Amino acid sequence: MSKKLKLILKLLSAGVIICAVFFAGMRIGKTKKDAQQEVNKITYIKNANNEEIPLPKKFKNDFEKEKYYDSLNIKSIACANFTHDEYLPAYDVLNLTVNGKIYDVSFIAYSKEFAEKYGYPEKYIYPLDKGVSVMEFRVITFGVNFIDGYLNVLLDKDLGIDVPPISYVDNAYLRFHFPRRPHYYREPDDMKEARLKAQKEPGGWEWENYYSRNICLATMDYRWLGNGNWKGGMRGSMLIEYSKIYFKDYDYFSIRIGCDMFARNILKQKNPSIWFKKIGTKRPSENPDDYVRFNIPQELVKKILPVMEETEMYNFSRVIEQYRRGKEQNGK
Repeated sequence: MSKKLKLILKLLSAGVIICAVFFAGMRIGKTKKDAQQEVNKITYIKNANNEEIPLPKKFKNDFEKEKYYDSLNIKSIACANFTHDEYLPAYDVLNLTVNGKIYDVSFIAYSKEFAEKYGYPEKYIYPLDKGVSVMEFRVITFGVNFIDGYLNVLLDKDLGIDVPPISYVDNAYLRFHFPRRPHYYREPDDMKEARLKAQKEPGGWEWENYYSRNICLATMDYRWLGNGNWKGGMRGSMLIEYSKIYFKDYDYFSIRIGCDMFARNILKQKNPSIWFKKIGTKRPSENPDDYVRFNIPQELVKKILPVMEETEMYNFSRVIEQYRRGKEQNGK
């Protein structure tokens, strides 16, 4: 075989390999893209009147986003008084017509064994990780200022998880609503030092709320690589309620994960999960081996993400802030 022919054959072989790698890369890229877009297939939800309400799309800027949501013309009345705002009457109750929604949304999934044991319908049965009997996403409106997201979980007992010693509920939203302090107020150094110290001690605020990465929303492949680098995503989540007796054979957790972009970005990945710190491990920890980890079903993620996306523009506080600014500008 001539040298020229051998050269041609080598070039053809190299071309075939390059093409194969190229198209394989395209396919891998397409697969990853499809996986991330799975959660955005739904383009609308239905309101109480069975009308189709379009879901969020991509916007060039905040002005375009506000204009889009205002065009949906969804009106509610916010009834409240605002002790914390110096520009509003201290005790007057205001009725404001706002472009917003009130949320109380739930998407639940449970195991076949749990459904059979407690008599729940089959249509909410999904494959869950071993040790998990129920998972539920909730999006709820609190007052007129806050829309929040929760993940409720029912786990088998004795999984080696660092749980609180007793059942408890954190009713932070129902605590004092103090007026806003003057802008020149500065907390005394000794008071601030004592407060921060008390938060970190056993029995203090951070321990009481299991806030410092005892429970985390994370991608299952999260890894800390050092030097400010990591793979995947993780954020500490606050334990709002823990009960040993809600279901006698299980531990119940209600976890605040939020509706913001950080929570949504983790949920949009192909492997979102919830992590619980193991007994006897340090806190906080970046080591996945220090946690008992459970996958979050994609069926639930696909349902809750569109709701979480739209909460940004249906928060009543946006309109109330405009009202406050108007009073401020008028000097009233």
